Amino acid sequence: MTSVPEIDARVTFLSHAEGGRRTCAFDSPDYRPHLVVGDPQQREALLDESGSLLEAYLGVQFLGNGNGLTPGVSHVVTLGLMYYLNVDYSGLSSGTTFTIREGGHIVGYGRVLTATN
Repeated sequence: MTSVPEIDARVTFLSHAEGGRRTCAFDSPDYRPHLVVGDPQQREALLDESGSLLEAYLGVQFLGNGNGLTPGVSHVVTLGLMYYLNVDYSGLSSGTTFTIREGGHIVGYGRVLTATN
């Protein structure tokens, strides 16, 4: 198996009341959302007049051991940059802020702590 570049990030998931997930996300390789570089306070995807997304979605994979990521609590995680051969992840440098997406739904936000890409 080929290893992929990784980043460490501090992430916080939104509670369901804030528009986040109904269930807890897990720090597991099975969890593969997208990151969108930008304002961590953003709560809606940016769309054009036809409803098409205007933002670059960067596919990642959580690389933890399966612990639950409690909403509203800050968690330090390691993320694999799954598509690094075909996607430009250079925007995910140390200090960069982002939102976590499941489709067009913003479920959390974070900041890159260290990047090895």
